[in-house]
Amino acid sequence: MIISVYDRVVFVLLFLLCCSIHGASSACSSASYVDTYPTSPNYPGLSTSSLPGGSQPVPSTYNPLIEGHWSEVAKLRNYRAPLSYSVYVRSSCPHTQSGLRNWHDPTIWPGGVVPANGADVTIPTGMSVLVASCSVDSGVSFGAVTIPLGSSLVFGDADITFRATGFIVRGSLLVGSETCRIANKVAITLIGSRNAQSFPAPAHVKGISVFGTIGLHGAKYSPTWTRLAMTANPGDQTIFIQDTVNWQVGQTIVITTTEVKDSRDWHRNEERIITAILRTSLGAAGQNSVITAIQLNTPLDYKHFGGKEYQAEVALLSRNVVVQGDTNSLPTDAWPFACNNTNSPNEKSTFPCQNSYLTGFGGHIIVDGSTGTSPVGRFSGVEMYRVGQTNIIGRYPIHFHMLGDVTATSYANHYVTDSSVHDSYFRCYAIHGTHGVLLSENTAYNAIGHCYFLEDGVEENNTISYNQAALVHALGPYQNPSMGLNGDSWWSQYLSWYTNTTSLILPSDMAAGCFYFTNTYNDVVGNAASGGWAGYALPALAVPVKLHYGQNTMSPRNRPFRSPFRGNSAHSTGFWWNTAGGIYVGGELQQRADGTLSYTSGRSATHDTCSNKLIGLPGQTAGCWDLGQQMYLQFTDNKVFLANRGMQHWGERSEIIRFELHDVGLSMNVFGKVWIDSMLMECRQGNHNPTWFAGCAGAPVDGRAPGWGSCNVRDYQFFTGMGGFQWYDVSQLHILTNSTFRNCMNSWKRCVYGTGSLCNNVAAFTSLTHSDQFVPEIMQVTSGLVFENVSAVWQFSTATSGAQGVTVSGRLQNWFDDDGSAARMGSRGMIGSAWANEWWKYNDACTLENQAWKCRYQSVNDSKASFIFNWDAAQQANIGDSICINGGDGSKRCPVVAKATHFGRNESLGLDIGVNAKVSGPIIHQSGGWFVRFTSGTPRVLTMASVQVDFNETLLLAFPYPAGTTFSIYAQGATWCSTSWGTCQHFYRSVSSIDAVRTAFGDAYYWDNTNRVLYLRITNNPDSFGGRGLENSVWTPFPPRDIFERGGQRLFRGGASFVVIEASCGSAVCAPQPDVNVPPARFPPDSFTTSSITSAAAAITVASATTTSALNAATTSTAAVNSATTSAASNAAATTSLALNSATTSARNSATTSTAFNSATTSASNSAATSAALRSATTSALNSATTTSALNSATTSTALNSATTSALNSATTTTASNSAATSAALRSATTSALNSATTTSAFNSATTSALNSATTTSALNAATTSALNSATTTSALNAATTTTAAAARSTTTVVTSSSAATVASTSTSATTSSLTRATTAAAASSSTLSSATTTTVATSSSSSSATRASSTISTAATSSTAASTSAATSAATSSAASSSSSSRVTSAAATTAAATTTLASSSSSSAANNIASTSSSSSARVSTSTLSSVSAAASTLATTATTTAASTTAATTTTNAQTSSSSGRVTISTTSAQSTPTTSAVVVTSTAASTNAATTTTSSRSSASSTSAATTSAAATTSSRSTTSSSSSTTSAPSSTSSTTGSSSGGWPLLPGSVIGSPGSYANLGNNISKAYDTSFTTFYDAATASGSWVGLNLGSTASIKQIHYAARNGFTGRMLGGTFQASNTASFSPSSRVVTLYTIPTNERVPTGSHATQTITVSGSYQFVRYYGPNGGYCNVAEIAFRGVRSATASVATTMSSAPITRRSITQISNNNNSTVPGFDINAYSALVATAMGVDPSMLFSIIQLGTNSTAPFKVITTVTSENIFNSTMLSSQLIVALNDPTVQTFLASSGFLQMGGSTQEEVDTPNPAPASDEVYTLTPEQAEADNDDVDADGDTPLIIGADSASPFGPLTLASLIGIVVGGAVFVIVIVVVVVIVVKKKKTHSKAIDLSIF
Repeated sequence: MIISVYDRVVFVLLFLLCCSIHGASSACSSASYVDTYPTSPNYPGLSTSSLPGGSQPVPSTYNPLIEGHWSEVAKLRNYRAPLSYSVYVRSSCPHTQSGLRNWHDPTIWPGGVVPANGADVTIPTGMSVLVASCSVDSGVSFGAVTIPLGSSLVFGDADITFRATGFIVRGSLLVGSETCRIANKVAITLIGSRNAQSFPAPAHVKGISVFGTIGLHGAKYSPTWTRLAMTANPGDQTIFIQDTVNWQVGQTIVITTTEVKDSRDWHRNEERIITAILRTSLGAAGQNSVITAIQLNTPLDYKHFGGKEYQAEVALLSRNVVVQGDTNSLPTDAWPFACNNTNSPNEKSTFPCQNSYLTGFGGHIIVDGSTGTSPVGRFSGVEMYRVGQTNIIGRYPIHFHMLGDVTATSYANHYVTDSSVHDSYFRCYAIHGTHGVLLSENTAYNAIGHCYFLEDGVEENNTISYNQAALVHALGPYQNPSMGLNGDSWWSQYLSWYTNTTSLILPSDMAAGCFYFTNTYNDVVGNAASGGWAGYALPALAVPVKLHYGQNTMSPRNRPFRSPFRGNSAHSTGFWWNTAGGIYVGGELQQRADGTLSYTSGRSATHDTCSNKLIGLPGQTAGCWDLGQQMYLQFTDNKVFLANRGMQHWGERSEIIRFELHDVGLSMNVFGKVWIDSMLMECRQGNHNPTWFAGCAGAPVDGRAPGWGSCNVRDYQFFTGMGGFQWYDVSQLHILTNSTFRNCMNSWKRCVYGTGSLCNNVAAFTSLTHSDQFVPEIMQVTSGLVFENVSAVWQFSTATSGAQGVTVSGRLQNWFDDDGSAARMGSRGMIGSAWANEWWKYNDACTLENQAWKCRYQSVNDSKASFIFNWDAAQQANIGDSICINGGDGSKRCPVVAKATHFGRNESLGLDIGVNAKVSGPIIHQSGGWFVRFTSGTPRVLTMASVQVDFNETLLLAFPYPAGTTFSIYAQGATWCSTSWGTCQHFYRSVSSIDAVRTAFGDAYYWDNTNRVLYLRITNNPDSFGGRGLENSVWTPFPPRDIFERGGQRLFRGGASFVVIEASCGSAVCAPQPDVNVPPARFPPDSFTTSSITSAAAAITVASATTTSALNAATTSTAAVNSATTSAASNAAATTSLALNSATTSARNSATTSTAFNSATTSASNSAATSAALRSATTSALNSATTTSALNSATTSTALNSATTSALNSATTTTASNSAATSAALRSATTSALNSATTTSAFNSATTSALNSATTTSALNAATTSALNSATTTSALNAATTTTAAAARSTTTVVTSSSAATVASTSTSATTSSLTRATTAAAASSSTLSSATTTTVATSSSSSSATRASSTISTAATSSTAASTSAATSAATSSAASSSSSSRVTSAAATTAAATTTLASSSSSSAANNIASTSSSSSARVSTSTLSSVSAAASTLATTATTTAASTTAATTTTNAQTSSSSGRVTISTTSAQSTPTTSAVVVTSTAASTNAATTTTSSRSSASSTSAATTSAAATTSSRSTTSSSSSTTSAPSSTSSTTGSSSGGWPLLPGSVIGSPGSYANLGNNISKAYDTSFTTFYDAATASGSWVGLNLGSTASIKQIHYAARNGFTGRMLGGTFQASNTASFSPSSRVVTLYTIPTNERVPTGSHATQTITVSGSYQFVRYYGPNGGYCNVAEIAFRGVRSATASVATTMSSAPITRRSITQISNNNNSTVPGFDINAYSALVATAMGVDPSMLFSIIQLGTNSTAPFKVITTVTSENIFNSTMLSSQLIVALNDPTVQTFLASSGFLQMGGSTQEEVDTPNPAPASDEVYTLTPEQAEADNDDVDADGDTPLIIGADSASPFGPLTLASLIGIVVGGAVFVIVIVVVVVIVVKKKKTHSKAIDLSIF
């Protein structure tokens, strides 16, 4: 048969049609055909083409080049995904595995027929089917494709298009793998129309429903998004980006908008196709630049800003593996596109129509675990296009659904990375009921509804990192607030509730965010949001909703972030409501019992972040009231620009670090306890101007015309003003530190709301002043603020001329400016409202600015306070209703019912108190209190609640009552206090004076019946008053319960207890007392009486004259001592008394002025730069707060040295006046040195010496010269100019003897034991560190004995504020007794200073003037050489240990140096290390005749907001050898002792070691493991990870643990509950079988903050490594840890560690050259050996052994010692003493030769010497020792006199370490006197050992 050509053509066409119908592709040649895959697939590579140099732009100031994702504050560059360009060898490719069967193979299908077009397909059971390039024709569409369990559908790496209505995956659907990314284009198109479905439809309808495994892996494009490197302008066809990319020509990108509005009806995002990718040489790297040029298919239409402030993102939308919807996906209701406000026909503003775009029906993927299977979903390099089904629940582009907890797989099975979603009709990436999913490096663009979406509120432990989203559209009537519809208002905080409907299935989509998290316990890092109702929306859910409703396992709204919310940015958002923000922590989603969902976008429930997940659930505690469980939402390194607000946070607690903002209306409005640090707020950056009125067609042409009515408020809000930060009006605690406000100017040219050419509502800070109902307490503190180009620092939100008038909130506005940076006044002070007359005016130096007083504190005791009067329940019940409302038109004002007035002031200047009777105001130390007069008479029952008065502060309240009134006054505990377990009511006691009230701690009152005034001290009370039966116990100070401390600042809330005054009046209101006057000020500047000045000054005068004369005479003869002393002292006393006893001499100073008292009744008031002199018999000057303070001569304890004239300097004036009566005797041959305002004068004997420092240098000369400066301020006040309780009662006694030196002594009428109150009331309540000075005066012996004079070392120091008022310090007095048989010489030095204070002793050349000179009878040998050498030793031994930690609480010690009259032993005395291990003094005293020495350290109290310094002083005296036996006496000064490291140790020594633990810290804020051992309760270890972190010690050797001390981070005590203390002998604490649990903190324990908890350990065994292991989720959060116990026996240690013989020659010949070696001596081994025995770190002892006192000492000073290998100085000294007190250690040291260092010329090994008898140990005078030193023993040993003089081979001080530590640019010198060894040798017979029993 012949077939025609026509027949042949028809046959071929029929065959092709048949093949097409059956789904086979004509390209497949056979059923066995397979694609050929190249060995090296064509992965996307980097471009090799370069942009010609002539085409490269030239960056300029106006168009700079931005590199490295630079941001000024927010470190966004640290939060970028690592770049990866997919160049690797492929492995485990699914499409190359064996056993695959081809789709186009008919034999695998039922009936032998390949599936036909439109057919449903089921993959054969147990078979893996491969789709090759030829398997399916692109025009074929299948129905539902089912992949059974055990089967797989695999796509090859080829260009494939596969169309189907959906997939049901129970087996596996695989396109590539993690290690085999697909290089070709694979597209799966899901088909179907919305109208063809009946809902609810199965999940596979136009979707991929996965119950098994899905893996889609396209090529890796990196990065998936970047930012512009330069601004792209309209018409540009080339853009420049900040990264090298492997994107490809033909791919689609989007350049995001940089406008304020970003909405469907008006946006400026632009999609373009890449036509070329070119490398450039732009930037610092030149030819290696990563700046890349992208050429576009068409020019840009709009400007996209890419300047230094911020840059638009550029995101890649294309991928080569695509899942997409067909063209039927597009909405059918896309018109009308934009709508107008029909209620305002003239308004041209548009918004997206809420009834449009509701029919989109795209494809979707759901990984569904709801059926109980464990599906796997892995996606990388996937493009999702035309996806999502609008308002159909669960039909989202990629959706992890009800998988439960999959965290165990560590993201291996559930992730979406480097993928893209664009043109989505419902969401982007959804996580529902699943925990442990990774979403990273993805992009999203043009999506309806929340984009990155956590659904029900239970989703936790997910990571959302490095993703990008843009152009996100809200649903529903979200435009209502801007149009005032449905009760919503643009200006209101509250918005209407909306419920779910068919057009709004999730009502929270009204506030659709780029990122939406119903649960915050997830990691959110490095994302970028552009557009959306909010960039990041974090609604509050009290309970889970939808599928998890009723599963009350947690309250989602109270969950913290899993790790800090960090590195995220947002812009072009927050447009639709004034209060919306780039980051919006607000809105609330609820579900009713019937399933209805209800949502409000406005303020509602708060985020009460808590470690207890159950708090807030039904049946549980409503709020996180347990302070130990409270947690903070932490935000770090985030950035927002082009938004109404940067952040809106209706929360309770947050920490916001390095937040950067540009072009926003307000930086943030945040609620609760909030710390903001290192913020940059740039109101208007000026280099980019967003489109005028956000594109509103009705925008005015005139740039200054508002165009009201033509456009909506949302359009012009950005152009009406700007604010940096808003102080809220009530119930907040805000700390703002180290932040910058920039370009907030009322001259901004684009402002349309202003007066003339100036814009209204522009200020860095705005205080809300509209309310009489909600009014401020003490809520806010700032420090470290910087203002750049700011027209006003603050403003009030309303004006007194406005409708509300003078409001209560306006009167009470206040702001604590801790360093003066806010008010630009240079020192601590307050900014307070001037609406309250002069209530907030602290002093006459205050100035007015913008309706507020700005006042520097003039006293360290100035402060602030707040509380509420409850007095008339009926009236106060109307607050907020008929009176005292929130805002309004002024028709419901708040009647004034009382007046509060500062003591000593005119009542007309006081505060009007309204019915809303909150009183906030200043504590002015000079005034002393508040007088409160109720207009109608004081209420019979008056309550004071919510008290904010720190226990360190003193505020008296005074109320007038009728004469004869009696009172019952008590504190009532919180409502939850129960008498079943505690005391809930405490009655106040009546006392007899105002002072008794003031000095009590709040539970005392005084009724002045004569003047009819009741006084009581108001202070913070606890919520309960201890255990049962303590009703009548006297109160001690109560620290506030709810303290908030961050950034060195401190605020606290008032407690729940209150104080009740019940008077005996017969009616509800006591009779008014109009004739009762305001009490006088308690401490006015002119209240110094002549007698108090005289008594205080005369004592110092006589003492100074006595000691000065004695010193001068001591260098010549004892006869001169008596003569000069008597003459000078008598003259000085007479002159000074006459000068100061005149009619009251007073001077009142301004904030920077010193007060001086001149002789002859001279009164002076000096300016800020002038120091006034206190003139009498000698030269004296008292300097101002900006100068170095020192008091000289007859009126101070600062000495005139013998050969010099001392001079103290002020900023511009030196005052020196010598009295005729003494000038001849005291004038020297040298001139005085004048130093500037920030230097310290140091006075030496033969030369003039000055130690200067830009910050602080203190010169401590033993010759009674003292000067201490703080960083910019030093205040020195002595008893002559300081009013103290002690000084007021002091008297002066002048003891004169015909043949003895004149002696002055000051004593107090109170008992000497009462000196523990720091001897002044000022120090007792100081919020900054004050010091007491102990000045001890030597007394004379009887007339028949030689005079013994004492040189007194005294220092007066204060830690004062920079350029501030003179700080009050206290002058401590100590008595000096006189005896006929013996005299007592007391030398004391006590110093306290700021953390930057450095102490330096005078040089040895002036040593003769630096020690008490002792003259004895003929039996004593005293010579000039003796005095010289002894003075040198004593000068060096005057030591101080200054705690330099920035917030270390001052510790105090009292050291008694006690001597024995019979033994004559060398005495080394220190404070008990067990009781006060943080501060100790080492005092060396030798005993002869009847000379004793005592040292005293004074007590100082510090607040957490100031740096504290602990001080230790030591003085030493030496005497000649004497056989005379005399009675022993001891002089000691009482002090109060506090410890920063724990309570009494019970005898167990502290175990030091090197700190070990988990690396890093939370958000890299520096709170690392070292903070747990820095002796400060205000610092803490905050681990980098929530769980598995620990901190501990390597003890260096094994020890038995006896006690543990620990304290929690303030405010986070709950984070230690369940933590364990462990011990091990392996550093890794593994295996677990070798780890011993010492103690586990019970979950019901209240771990203290600010003090230690102590636990006794009974676990046996010895361990080298100990640690605290934090509980899960706890971040460790421990403030301090200490371990106590007993070191293991040292004998075995000595045996194992001693490796080389140690000879005397070996030690003494260590060279000055650090590189030299000494044969036979291993200093490392030696150090380790001795350190082990001592219980100190070997590296520390190694440093000590090598250190000398100067660079020429044999043991050269090492300057490279780091903080890791040294201990806190106080820890070292105390622990060394404890170690030396151990008999085992003593024996070991004696046997090791450590104490036998000599000058042997033989390299012999010393044999252990037997312990000497007590009578064989002697003290030698230096001359005797030198004489003995000339003799050489038979064994060749030459004993050394260590520390006796500068000629000693070991220098003046042998084992002292001078360690320089550079911290923050300031050098802190810690002088540690470790041990002074005096080798005493008795001629040829006595032993060379030191008696250590005195330790």
